[in-house]
Amino acid sequence: MLILNPKSSFFFLSRLIQHRSELEEKEFSSKAYGSSTTSRFDIPGRIDMDLYTYVKREYKLKSYKLNSVAQHFLGQGKGDLTIPEMIAYVQSKDTAKMREVVEYCLQDTELPIRIWENQCILESIVEMSRVTYVFLSDLFARGQMFKVVSQLYINGRERGFALTHLPNINQSYKGATVLDMKSGVYRMLVVLDFASLYPSILKAKNMCYSTLVQETDMERYGQLEGYEYYDAETDWGKSKFQQTLKGLLPIMIDSLLERRTAAKRMMKQAQAEGNTALANIYNARQLALKISCNSIYGFTGAQQGTYYCPQIASAVTTHGRFLIESTKQIIETDFTQLGAEVIYGDTDSVMVNFTKLPDTHEGFLQTFAAGEAISNLISSRFGQCIKLEMEKGFRPAIMLAKKRYAALAFESHTDKGKIDAKGIALVRRDFCNFQQHTYGAVLDVLLYRQDLDQALRVMGAQLQLLIDKKIAFDDLILSRKLAKEYKNENNAQNVVAKKVEQRTPGGGPLPGDRVEFVMVALAWSNEKDPMYKRAEDANYARKRELPLDLKYYIDSFKNSMMTLFEPFKIDQRLDELFAHFTAQAKKIVHGSSSASVLKYFQKVPAKRPNQEAKESGPPLRNSAIQDTFVQSALIY
Repeated sequence: MLILNPKSSFFFLSRLIQHRSELEEKEFSSKAYGSSTTSRFDIPGRIDMDLYTYVKREYKLKSYKLNSVAQHFLGQGKGDLTIPEMIAYVQSKDTAKMREVVEYCLQDTELPIRIWENQCILESIVEMSRVTYVFLSDLFARGQMFKVVSQLYINGRERGFALTHLPNINQSYKGATVLDMKSGVYRMLVVLDFASLYPSILKAKNMCYSTLVQETDMERYGQLEGYEYYDAETDWGKSKFQQTLKGLLPIMIDSLLERRTAAKRMMKQAQAEGNTALANIYNARQLALKISCNSIYGFTGAQQGTYYCPQIASAVTTHGRFLIESTKQIIETDFTQLGAEVIYGDTDSVMVNFTKLPDTHEGFLQTFAAGEAISNLISSRFGQCIKLEMEKGFRPAIMLAKKRYAALAFESHTDKGKIDAKGIALVRRDFCNFQQHTYGAVLDVLLYRQDLDQALRVMGAQLQLLIDKKIAFDDLILSRKLAKEYKNENNAQNVVAKKVEQRTPGGGPLPGDRVEFVMVALAWSNEKDPMYKRAEDANYARKRELPLDLKYYIDSFKNSMMTLFEPFKIDQRLDELFAHFTAQAKKIVHGSSSASVLKYFQKVPAKRPNQEAKESGPPLRNSAIQDTFVQSALIY
């Protein structure tokens, strides 16, 4: 970075009068957060925190530009000026343009502060610092393992434990069990969840570095008189843990769980008293305690970590697999009178279908009662530390494949219900807004109204809006995270990032950023060209009114919709519907004159209309969708 005036007093930011802050470039790499490069000033005596880093870690957004983040949290964006534009505006001496630059910079200052306050970020990071014994600045600069190490050192010192180095081990171990899913559409399901499963296993079996008997010490410490032991046979090998003296990790887990229970109790009390600020602090504390508790197992199983211990990690996952598989067997053996079958299990939860219960409100009440009965039985079978809870009921549920499903979830039989989705287009950031909104509208009809034909009409109406050029440009923007390096550099985000850097040197995306782009229809391209050849920077395409490749958007959307509708067995109807719109998309790109194609976006609104949904029936995600499918005559 070029510093034009290195003697400026600006750089004396520290509370140490004589210290001149220097700009330092730092590399950060974490399995959870990925790799990134940041430039920071060293400012002794002051705490500086990067809101951009925090938001990227804590929230899954499609874009982390200030405009997008402010729009997401505050409902208010900011103007769009590039660095070259700002320089040109200032150099022009034009009062109106210079005012625009000043207002833009003011927003850069004001919006982060408002986001900071809106999301109670100060409360969150202060409570995380208190829980993990880590400086505030380290919460931004270090990963999760550093927080666990800090807790180990503090708790170990207080309780007389000495932490030593472990031998380097390169061998991996087998992870959790994910039971095969019985795909289909189910009228009613219950979801049963083991509360804090892995921390509970560590606690129940007293697994810790301090209780593990190493192979080299087996003869000396493996059968001490007056001590009990737990023998774990895993894919990694045999491990032995003494059970008489409590280990450091179980002590830490006990403390974290007790403190979380207390924090949740105080949060409810503050809410009852109407003290929102205090309730936010206690909520931040209980969340920090939850994250810290759940990260302890991951710390033992982090192969690149300081205290990687596959003996502990593999013993935990082995016992976890045993619990899930045993739970499935108990449910299907002891509840045959209800026709109970486990249709899916994922690490710490199972989903149960009761084939002999009627699909009525009364039957739904019975599923909740059955779920409670199962959770009580399983909890009593596996001991005090392991607790299975009745989490929620699904009615209905569309089960697609492992880690992919959508359902209308009810936490109680009196609940109004809300959509619970995992692994589908609705919750994935690599789909554009148009695809997600349409997917969500279709899902609303399938789950709330349970009307297959109407769901197809909603989808067809949205595709017609795309063909009719009535979808806002912003809703067709895709985004991908940019990695530091690629084995194959021919991918959309990497190619677009290089284009942006070439056009505005120093203004291109950095590793870790999400790159926004659209798929353009170029005169020399054909539909078989790979994605990266048709990808273009979103801002560049918008300003030059480049025509988009509508066929790409339809084809990529088809794949996700075919998957969603697969349990309904209507592949032929879907093929005919998408063939109809694909043919229209081809005509727009290849059959229109250059002039008409280049005018594509002039009639498109800058933003989506935010209209209230109609009152008839459960609301759809966009009332414009509802209006359109009623008025359209579609073939499918």
